[in-house]
Amino acid sequence: MNRKQRTLLTLLALATPASAQAAPTLKASGEALVHNEGVNGDIKARVILDDITFKPWYFLRDKPVLDYDGKVLKRLTVNEVMVAPGYDLRLGGQMRFIGGEAFAVAASERYNQFNDMFALYTALRFIFGDQTTGELHLTPKVKIDDISLATETVTQATRGQFLGTKVSGRVGYQVLDGLVVGVGVDTAFGTGKPWDYQAGVFVLVGK
Repeated sequence: MNRKQRTLLTLLALATPASAQAAPTLKASGEALVHNEGVNGDIKARVILDDITFKPWYFLRDKPVLDYDGKVLKRLTVNEVMVAPGYDLRLGGQMRFIGGEAFAVAASERYNQFNDMFALYTALRFIFGDQTTGELHLTPKVKIDDISLATETVTQATRGQFLGTKVSGRVGYQVLDGLVVGVGVDTAFGTGKPWDYQAGVFVLVGK
């Protein structure tokens, strides 16, 4: 975690009124998908201030792709600050860092837990750069006893042009509380781009 990310966490903590301060909700997880070309990492951490109006939260996601020599081939880092005005809706923004470039993002998202078995995460975002890019992010999850299935789909398009879709699929088995192992695939395709995929086994630690 760099200095800017630590500063954001500190500001969120200081924003809590002294009369209503309570321990924030902290969640973190780390995943590694090992495939024939290397390792796809996915590190997540979030801080939620449940006792404050609109429940502000800070979310960090770091997705490095490494070869077997440990060289980072590419990386996506997301810093997100959101508030929850109600109706299971969250509004806010992100700063994304991709290949040394920074992008501002406006975001809205919703998470629905329909029952013990099925949940759906939906997000709509606008990425500001040379041209504004729309992004639709869908993650349905199914859990049956200790077996979990999840598909994360991120599709981007500009006005009148489809740019591409990335899909991550996971089928896992919960060995222990906070430890899931299984098989997975990461794939990407888009206009003028060759189809790319990595398939292998993954380990997920945390929640």
